[in-house]
Amino acid sequence: MLLLLLLLLLLLLLLLLLLLLLLLLLLLLLLLLLLLLLLLLLLLLLLLLLLLQQLLLLLLLLLLLLLLLLLLLLLLLLHHHHHHHHHSQ
Repeated sequence: MLLLLLLLLLLLLLLLLLLLLLLLLLLLLLLLLLLLLLLLLLLLLLLLLLLLQQLLLLLLLLLLLLLLLLLLLLLLLLHHHHHHHHHSQ
């Protein structure tokens, strides 16, 4: 009887773990899709700019993009840090 209960518990735990893994995978996939979309948009913009042969604008855009990425990273780090700090208290 006890063995059966333990087995059931183990099974439940495994199911929970699987669900968590699936959720994580879904999140990762969504993030990847978003990144791909962003990259595609950027490529299109770059192609347009190249067609228009406006190198200055292209450089400006790249700079802007870099700034945006840095800002995003900073925000993520700050958020993560803040969250962690809050958790530790």
